[in-house]
Amino acid sequence: MPLRPIGIPAVGDLPWGAHFCQFYGERDDLVDSLVPYFKAGLENNEHCLWVTSEPFRASDARTMLRAACRLHVKADAPVVGHWDRMRLEQVVTNLLSNAIKYAPGTDIELSVEGRDDTAALVDDDVGINDALSEVLMEEGYAVVVTTNGAEALRYLRENTAPSLILLDLMMPVMDGYEFREHQRQDPALGRIPVLVLSAGHLGERVTRMGVAGVFKKPLALESPLAAIEEHCGPPA
Repeated sequence: MPLRPIGIPAVGDLPWGAHFCQFYGERDDLVDSLVPYFKAGLENNEHCLWVTSEPFRASDARTMLRAACRLHVKADAPVVGHWDRMRLEQVVTNLLSNAIKYAPGTDIELSVEGRDDTAALVDDDVGINDALSEVLMEEGYAVVVTTNGAEALRYLRENTAPSLILLDLMMPVMDGYEFREHQRQDPALGRIPVLVLSAGHLGERVTRMGVAGVFKKPLALESPLAAIEEHCGPPA
């Protein structure tokens, strides 16, 4: 049986005659599903019947369907970092309010651009990851966290390169030494500077890694900030 678009990205396409039940906490939660669902049906020349009850009236349903807008968010590259949730909700609410008021039914496109001041943190210590990520994001930097060298290499090869890598040495799967060897052999990744964060003995093997700096654990969280700023630029 062929699938048909239903207007709800989280559900995807469904065959004709499919039914589903939605549990919702607030009126807006129900609106977010019902309106695009019926809008998609009308756009595909389906026979649609919306039987209203609380918390909707028939006039509410008609107004919402006339004003239904899709919000498309696009980015040229993966965008990571700290989001101010209240500010983000305010921007989106204003966009939708203006679209409903001045151009009901018109789709909205929102473009998001990333910055070049991203630091990649490669460490299996959850406490260090959480604490250092929080400090860096409060300073205005974007942070990408991976927990071993193999995971970090995979991320770096599939995404926009960060400005700096903060690298632990003792990790499962692939440790920092092996990661650094693979990184230096890859022309696209070898240019990214590395700061080592380690609780182990920092001997000649670390010196031969050719890193931009070394910091001993336990780490004073503010101590790498000057080196990070040198490679990532001043925080936002």
